[in-house]
Amino acid sequence: MSEEDSLIGMSLAEARRRLVGFSTKRLEVMKEMQAMNVNPFGDGIPESYLKLQAQLRSLDASISETREWYNVSLLESLDETSKRLNVFTMVLIAVTCVLAFVGAVQLLKLLL
Repeated sequence: MSEEDSLIGMSLAEARRRLVGFSTKRLEVMKEMQAMNVNPFGDGIPESYLKLQAQLRSLDASISETREWYNVSLLESLDETSKRLNVFTMVLIAVTCVLAFVGAVQLLKLLL
């Protein structure tokens, strides 16, 4: 099982693909709504216009959900990077301690 398979979030490529698809479909729905020339605040709104409004809300929710899942993958990536940086920092501290010890031993040899 690869590291990418164990992630909960969505990859950048998948998020981009979905966002482009949802955005394209959203623009199509908006064009259909504009072509109907309906005053959304007036009386007698056609049922087809209401269906398009519902479809638009659904697409907006899908776009929002896709962004949220991509944000989850960013947090997962940040967590992994943070773990690696913690290990790297510990290694550097250990190397610094060893070098300080070796330097102290060398200094004692010179003084004695």
